[in-house]
Amino acid sequence: MKQPRMGATFALIALSLTWSGCKTEPSEAEAGSEGSEGTATASETADGSSGAAPCTNEDDQILWAADGMVVAPMALEDATALDLQVAGSRTPEMGTLTLELTTTCEGPIHMWAMVWDANGGIDPENADSIYVQLDDYEERAWIYGCDTDGPDMLWHWLSVRAWNEDGCEHEPYVIESLPVGEHTITIRGREGGVGGIDIAAFAAMVVSHVEDTDPAAFYEIPEA
Repeated sequence: MKQPRMGATFALIALSLTWSGCKTEPSEAEAGSEGSEGTATASETADGSSGAAPCTNEDDQILWAADGMVVAPMALEDATALDLQVAGSRTPEMGTLTLELTTTCEGPIHMWAMVWDANGGIDPENADSIYVQLDDYEERAWIYGCDTDGPDMLWHWLSVRAWNEDGCEHEPYVIESLPVGEHTITIRGREGGVGGIDIAAFAAMVVSHVEDTDPAAFYEIPEA
């Protein structure tokens, strides 16, 4: 697991735009089926039970953008406020970051993302956004800027949600019965940008079977 480098000066400044080291191999997650349901179906035994022990926090983990596979125009860049590499795309609707995870028990998967928002507020016309897809379940847009009603130019831990295509209306993006095994989470660019701070940027994802998990327990965002 990648460990964040600590000890940086945590004054929030523009993201450094040294776009390098990008992997260009396509990921299997990009071929996810369109229009599939947003919840998984548990495998059942003959008596109708799932056959799996209840999940608590066995699979809790953090997935770093720097450890994922990027497909251009998605690229990695240095976020000086975090002392981490983060992912972003300057081209609308293009570029992916694929993260890999392994689950050891069957159960619902809740997700939280550490994301950058240049303009705090709840205006859906001026909100940063990405697409999120787990395995080949439905890819959903997430207008995460709808959840950052506060100061500009900050990193946030936010619960991943699925946009209902109406203003800032969202619903939880939860896979109810994810099977045991290897999985992928794909982040796709939704909007573009010309500068270092005005594009949607993604630093990490926390996944857990427990709905009230605190993602800050895995990495606490430094104060600006």
